[in-house]
Amino acid sequence: MEWIDGAKLTDVTGTASNTGEESSTVEENLALVKVAIDSTLSQLLVEGILHADPHAGNLLKVKLEDDSVTLGYLDFGIVSTIPEQ
Repeated sequence: MEWIDGAKLTDVTGTASNTGEESSTVEENLALVKVAIDSTLSQLLVEGILHADPHAGNLLKVKLEDDSVTLGYLDFGIVSTIPEQ
């Protein structure tokens, strides 16, 4: 198990000091939501792995050392494999 520092994708207020920053945060978070959707579908349809609990509380925006952001998945307590048909 590993600790991941990050922010909830639903957290857009309180971290932004003005409307421009808040708008940028919303756009950044929405881009990560798209990554989450693409990742979830790829895991399921390509890899045959199902993370059964990918809600907003289990997805974090993680800031990297180069100030870019990436998606962090949490809580792999319910994972299943889907057999090929």
